[in-house]
Amino acid sequence: MKSTGIIGTAKNTGKTTTLNWLISQQKGEGIAVTGIGYDGEERDNITMLPKPRIRFEDGVIIATAEKCLAVAEAGCEIIKKTGIITALGEIILAKITRPGLVVIAGPNRAADLAKVMHYISAAGAKTLFVDGSLNRMSPMYLMDEIIFATGGARSSDIPQLAREMKYIESLFGFQKYYSPVEFLPEVKTLYTLSDAEKITPEGRFFYIPSFFYDKALYHLVSRLKEKTEVVFHSPVQILIACGLDGAGEFINALKKSVCQVSYIHRPALAMVTVNPFYPVEKDYRYSGGWLDRFELLARMKEQLSVEVRDVAGGS
Repeated sequence: MKSTGIIGTAKNTGKTTTLNWLISQQKGEGIAVTGIGYDGEERDNITMLPKPRIRFEDGVIIATAEKCLAVAEAGCEIIKKTGIITALGEIILAKITRPGLVVIAGPNRAADLAKVMHYISAAGAKTLFVDGSLNRMSPMYLMDEIIFATGGARSSDIPQLAREMKYIESLFGFQKYYSPVEFLPEVKTLYTLSDAEKITPEGRFFYIPSFFYDKALYHLVSRLKEKTEVVFHSPVQILIACGLDGAGEFINALKKSVCQVSYIHRPALAMVTVNPFYPVEKDYRYSGGWLDRFELLARMKEQLSVEVRDVAGGS
């Protein structure tokens, strides 16, 4: 089963529109959809602007919370109860038997997502789409590939948006580490600059398996004098610690250093989608604003080697 995660760089960057487009590109059965957390609500809970909904056709397998399933517009046949409990009830696997809307509220822990993925694969799905976002993306390292959705709601500065995604592409471009990690020296603590000062690589490799402080990482990379390969759990781990703003700082620090980077889990960056829309607030009310969609698309294509699409504009 091929798994694709969709990560929005901010609210209203077109993540759900991207998911709907991906579903529309698949022909026949074998599609499955779940999410990390809660997606598919009718209106944005901050701006109250309408949001795209997720409509499913016959035969699609979904994994969502039982309270969402109970109010689904679509007809559903339950396949399996997973035993994974969320605030909205147990995560249920179901097959769509009548087309319609369903709100997706899936597992938010990596272990639970892995379990759901196993059940979905056993149910016969060939393609899985996982709806996520930047602030709940830690389980996304399990994906085969990732698509980022970005746009005006992230920033109105088009050149900055393009540079930001170029750094993300660089971050996902490092190689996979294939050897056993149990033999690597492990960095257990990297929370302060003094932690970075204490680290002396034993040989050419060391492994950073868990969370770290971004400034401590930059300091560690800059002070290493010998050629060293730093092995991370995944690029998602770096994004969580550094954020989108810090990804560029990390890439630039690497360029000035003798370090190389590799990953235990390395999902591919498959595509970037762009959305020119952004919410505009005036007198406590929101309306829609738009970047120049042609300039946004052109700048992104100029900067990136992966596929770029404006899925709302039909590019």
